[in-house]
Amino acid sequence: MSKKYIPGKFFTGEPCKNGHIAERWNYNGMCVECKRESDRASNLKAGKRYRVKKDYGLTIEQVNSMMKDQNNHCAICEKEFEDNYKVQIDHCHTSGNVRGLLCIECNWMLGKAQDNPTTLRNAADYLEKHNG
Repeated sequence: MSKKYIPGKFFTGEPCKNGHIAERWNYNGMCVECKRESDRASNLKAGKRYRVKKDYGLTIEQVNSMMKDQNNHCAICEKEFEDNYKVQIDHCHTSGNVRGLLCIECNWMLGKAQDNPTTLRNAADYLEKHNG
C-alpha cells in the first residue's frame, strides 16, 4: 500500500512491525510510537549511567559485573531480577559504600528498618514465633 502524505504525517493504513496502531511514520520510516520508545530507552540508559556514576561512583559495567556475581538475583530474597531498571544499588548511608544489588522490596525493607540489624532480627524472630 502506498503512503499518502498529510502535512507532518505519513499514513499507510497498516500497523508497524511492533503492532502499534498509530499508523504514523517518521521521515526515517520508523513508526512514531517505536521512535518515541527508542528515544525514551536511550534517555533512560544515558540518565541511568549518569545517576549511577554520580550517586555511587560506579560504571554500568561495574554494576553489570555485580549482577553477574549475584547470578542476576537479589542479595537478600534471592529472587531473579526481571527488569534491569528495577534493580536497586544498596549502599550504606553512613559510609556511602555500595553493599550489593537488591530488588526494590528488599531495598525498601532495609530503608524502613533504617538499616538497623536488631530491628530486622526482631522482625525475623517475630515472624518465626507467630508462624501460621
